[in-house]
Amino acid sequence: MAEKYFRDAVEAKLDKSNTALAKLFSKMKKKKDAEIALLNAVKENEEDSNINLGRLYMFKSKPSFKKAEEQFKLAIDKGEIDGYTQLARLYLRQKQNDMAIAVLENGVSHNDAESAHQLAHLFHREGLFEKSDKMFEKAIELGDTSVIGCWVQSIYRSKRNNRKKFTKELLEKYKPDDINSRFELLYAKILLWNDNLTEAIGIVKKQAAIL
Repeated sequence: MAEKYFRDAVEAKLDKSNTALAKLFSKMKKKKDAEIALLNAVKENEEDSNINLGRLYMFKSKPSFKKAEEQFKLAIDKGEIDGYTQLARLYLRQKQNDMAIAVLENGVSHNDAESAHQLAHLFHREGLFEKSDKMFEKAIELGDTSVIGCWVQSIYRSKRNNRKKFTKELLEKYKPDDINSRFELLYAKILLWNDNLTEAIGIVKKQAAIL
């Protein structure tokens, strides 16, 4: 019944109807039908259709990397900002790190915060900590404060004791209005790293009581 109504929506040319039909086919494991629906979504210029088709090609049991690359590049040409990170992930899956870095740097130059975020993680994995820090900072500058936890964890895991005070100050500066357990436990860990044992234990006890 769902398929029937989605097909009716496609026939009526409702917005994103081909994309919705493709998602249904994916859930039904009808991969070829999903591909056809996404090809139609591209033809109708539905939002993110090139990205969705590219991801289908990238995550097939036998990936079509060339086709995926083509779709992500088309998305970028259309000005769809997510195309940068998707193309970079495609290159990373193929162990083409230099190409992934180049794409993400291009994304950053187009003010894509997620490109800066992913580039920060990539630099961190390669041990380029100064570059990693700059990209986390750039992501925040571009409006994505959700990277704070990732940045703090990256400094902590790389055991950069010279920046432990910075991590504490960073968490305090960007403390969310709606504080959750995840933030509190991270803050407690950083407090402990900064030798604030009593305060750290207090937070852990409080969270244990809530949980």
